Amino acid sequence: MVSSLVNVSAELAAAVAAGLGIAVPKAMPKALATCATPSSPPLQRSP
Repeated sequence: MVSSLVNVSAELAAAVAAGLGIAVPKAMPKALATCATPSSPPLQRSP
């Protein structure tokens, strides 16, 4: 699980690994290189 965190936040992964008393592992490979979902339109400010 810590190897998944490396993809999200290296700092968070380091903190969790330190708490567990382990070295930070290499990041898990990403499931997709790019997002497969279409882009949503830009958000607009509510009145």
